[in-house]
Amino acid sequence: MADPAPTSGWPPPHPSPPLPAPREYGVPGTPTRRPPYVVGAVVALVLVAVVVAVVLLVTGGDDPEQGTAREPVASSSAPAEASESASAAPAYSCWDGSAATDLAQCSAPSGEAGLRWVFPGLADARCGKASAGGPGVTTRVLCVYRLADGSRAQVGLFAWASVADGQAFYDGQGLQRDATTTADVVTWGATEGGRAKLATMYAAAPYSATVTYPAAGALSAEDRAALSPRPVGEVTGVATQ
Repeated sequence: MADPAPTSGWPPPHPSPPLPAPREYGVPGTPTRRPPYVVGAVVALVLVAVVVAVVLLVTGGDDPEQGTAREPVASSSAPAEASESASAAPAYSCWDGSAATDLAQCSAPSGEAGLRWVFPGLADARCGKASAGGPGVTTRVLCVYRLADGSRAQVGLFAWASVADGQAFYDGQGLQRDATTTADVVTWGATEGGRAKLATMYAAAPYSATVTYPAAGALSAEDRAALSPRPVGEVTGVATQ
């Protein structure tokens, strides 16, 4: 019998190459493809590492137990040191040259130096040594002073046991309170024979000055300023700031 006649589909077409077998994860000899969740975890770790690096760069790598970044030593201590220096600086200079942070720490003027401090306008007067005075007087210093007109005047500087003792003494001398008396300073004046007398005393501090001068003359404003005590708020010391 003759072979069958060929047909259009003969011989049968060769099939396409078979598809490769599916890759198995973890099978030796086959490429391993990471699952999507593994890739996501790796990306997350990388992002965390970047954030940590940025934080360390900003904070300087401080110990996490500190909670916050440490302040530089210079910036934290310098203002404190400046503040301490300012607060420690003495605010007052006492009459005897000592320093004090409060005027109440200064002692009351005493001796010749103390009386010259109270009456600074008499710095050029020639004075003798301090001595004890009469009743109620703790210190007396006698001086010679030239008035503005050139005449010679005698000045007595006194430190009293109390303000009352000083005022009682001048009131008992027959002196009249002068019109220049103020709330801080009391003055007395009188003229007898060829001599005139003017006494000046604090109203609330036990220091006074008595000047005796020729009655023919007159005390100028300059003389009165020189014989006046310093402001009552500066009896024991002055502010340095």
